[in-house]
Amino acid sequence: MPLCEQLTRRALRLHEHHALRVAVDPFDDLDAGGSFYQWQCEQHASAEPSGAYEEMVSSPEFERLRLLVHATVERYLGELEVALPEDSPLDLFIWATVLRADQDHAVHFHPSAVCSGSFYSQVPAGAGGLWLQDPRGTLPPFTQRIKFAPSNGDLVVFPSWLQHQVALGQSPGEPRVSWGFNLETEAASAWPWDCTSAVAVQHP
Repeated sequence: MPLCEQLTRRALRLHEHHALRVAVDPFDDLDAGGSFYQWQCEQHASAEPSGAYEEMVSSPEFERLRLLVHATVERYLGELEVALPEDSPLDLFIWATVLRADQDHAVHFHPSAVCSGSFYSQVPAGAGGLWLQDPRGTLPPFTQRIKFAPSNGDLVVFPSWLQHQVALGQSPGEPRVSWGFNLETEAASAWPWDCTSAVAVQHP
């Protein structure tokens, strides 16, 4: 079975498990930052995660995803010549997101991370795209918004300070399934943003 199909099944299974745990419809969270995401954050940080979450992160397909993300992030930071903080531990957190056509994710960013991104395991026709926008100014070129229209198997990485959102889709069929990730560190808030930017900074 292809990796995307395996990961999609894992995500849907965990999504349904969470819905049963909180006694709600699997799609009642109309925002991807709702209780399913928050629950995965709690499970990731827990010394004793639930059996369902442990089963997912211990699966062969999740390990393949983790290695793929790790290698991509390493290459991304290497090309930018970013020196990771040696005195602060790094944590690669990967979570599943399941959205149907009438769901979106509002504009946000990740202040506790060095870089962020998504792997797309199921993108039906008409699924919402990923919008990226630069928060550093109100004049060009910072006013430009970029839309990334993903396909199955795509992986995108970007600076965590970059504002991003998921638009509403137009597909009434299968849900859009993706795997967000953050390379997190306690030192992220003290990092200069320009270490992950190609824009030159001129000092007076």
